[in-house]
Amino acid sequence: MTCVLVADDEPVVLMVARRVLEEAGYRVVAAPDPATALDFWRSERADLAITDIRMPPLRGVELVLELRTLRPTAPILVMTGGDHAELVDQLNAAGLGTTVAVLMKPFSPPALLKAVAAALGGSTALEPAPVP
Repeated sequence: MTCVLVADDEPVVLMVARRVLEEAGYRVVAAPDPATALDFWRSERADLAITDIRMPPLRGVELVLELRTLRPTAPILVMTGGDHAELVDQLNAAGLGTTVAVLMKPFSPPALLKAVAAALGGSTALEPAPVP
């Protein structure tokens, strides 16, 4: 069973993501803070990390950098409720631009499942398809 680590300091986001992913057949570990997420990432073999980009006490991409350092090739999906372009700039500045995927909050269950499937499939192209 595919294991997904979901890290967010918003309990509602954790609850919704967990429910949606478990109903889709994933094993989910919920982390309410960066320390819990990193502890799990170090000790377990999650197949994917989904994390909010801003979780105190870490700022910006610090948690993503830590996750990437611990597991350089593991897929990471970053959630943000902020400015998409600003997040992409932060990821690019940290050298992570092509190594993580981005999911905008609030997200629908289908959007979350699509993003997870794309991340697990190795694709970071989560932008909407162009209209013909």
